[in-house]
Amino acid sequence: MERTLNRINLLAIPLLTVLCVVQWWKDRELQLRLEESRREVRGLVELQARLEGQLESARADLGLFKERYRVSEERSAELRRELDGVSRERDRLEAEVGRLREVLTNWMEAVRLRDEKLEAAAGTIRELNQRVGELADRYRNCVTNYERLVVEHGRLLERLRRPGTGSGGGPGHGGHRTQGAAEVDVEPDDTSP
Repeated sequence: MERTLNRINLLAIPLLTVLCVVQWWKDRELQLRLEESRREVRGLVELQARLEGQLESARADLGLFKERYRVSEERSAELRRELDGVSRERDRLEAEVGRLREVLTNWMEAVRLRDEKLEAAAGTIRELNQRVGELADRYRNCVTNYERLVVEHGRLLERLRRPGTGSGGGPGHGGHRTQGAAEVDVEPDDTSP
């Protein structure tokens, strides 16, 4: 039996050695995996910390973005109101420009008509001036004839007042004829129309 025990021992020792080596190998592999897992966990923890920092930064940026968005929305609404006001003002000014163009067109037409009337009036004035000139010439001739008649009348009156001249004699020298008690000098009027 001792011999069997020795044989069992001989077989068991290398088997136990192999088992220990396998166990050691597995243990080492597990240790390496554990170490690698710990490194991965540390990396993941660091990554989580970085991501949490980025998340906090993103949250802060999101808050800032929300505030900027709110401000830009308010500004956009204000600009829309201003744009609506400017559009209304533009429409009003366009309507006013249309009215002013119409007024200007009417005014230009009125000026054109006035100019035509002024030209017609100027023509009429020229004609009237010419007629006034003609009438003035006729008036001067009439005045001259009147003055001559007044002078002649004065001479006739003076002849009638002189003693020795009377109304019963025949016509005197040529160009005179007797009309009742007074002599009238008749001369042709070359200025009659």
